Amino acid sequence: MKPTIKKVEQHPVFTQFETFDDVRMFLEHFVYAVWDFKVLVEAFRNPEDDPNPFPGPEVVLPPAEDKDWIYEMAHFEIEGDWKARLRPYHSLFTDSMEVFGANQREIITLMQLLDEGGNLNSALKRVSIPDESEAHLRTTWNIIQTGELPRIVGALALGRRDIIPAEFPKRAKDLHPRSLDFVDAPFTDFRRGMELDRVEHVGRILTDSRLPEDWESKAKDGAQEMLEARLNLLDGIMDKMPQYDPAEMNRRLGVDE
Repeated sequence: MKPTIKKVEQHPVFTQFETFDDVRMFLEHFVYAVWDFKVLVEAFRNPEDDPNPFPGPEVVLPPAEDKDWIYEMAHFEIEGDWKARLRPYHSLFTDSMEVFGANQREIITLMQLLDEGGNLNSALKRVSIPDESEAHLRTTWNIIQTGELPRIVGALALGRRDIIPAEFPKRAKDLHPRSLDFVDAPFTDFRRGMELDRVEHVGRILTDSRLPEDWESKAKDGAQEMLEARLNLLDGIMDKMPQYDPAEMNRRLGVDE
């Protein structure tokens, strides 16, 4: 899987954008991958259940008294009464979308339709989302619906590898007409939480006591399927962006000629 992992983690889409509209388009595509990450997390907890749409962007989760790891995979927010509450990652991401005036209507509608009990196919017929994002959603859903914990574990621990690099919010801030600190704050919170998850939780997922002895093969299958979907999503976003000089791209990526 190493070649695919490298392509995903070092994908040039994160440095390809040159305009405010490019950033907005990236956000409108990528938000579905941020949201269905939480659906995959829920599937890890309850692999035999139907995919569970996680709370929408306006929902603030109560603190977890038992330190359940799923709640650790969210961002702590201190309210006025100093009681810590939690927000899911897609809520942080939609904060960034709001800053850039990106369209949130479709992702919110999709979550609402699923939360009301609709299935993914019927819900997707009622919204208009990018083809690349829809394909990514369907891949995640298909992995979940196998009900196979090893496959879900592979997709979650090994297949969801890409984290928005620091250069993205910095460049996004430069492109924003107001160019203020609040532009990259949601990105920073999102990246910090995702990095923590990567360090703290991957080992716990891969050593889960529920895994059977022969789990590795199916885990690799799930990881490979998820990585390829991730790569296709990033490729699809980049294909919609204007293409720039390869030498300039190499300079931004720090690649030697």
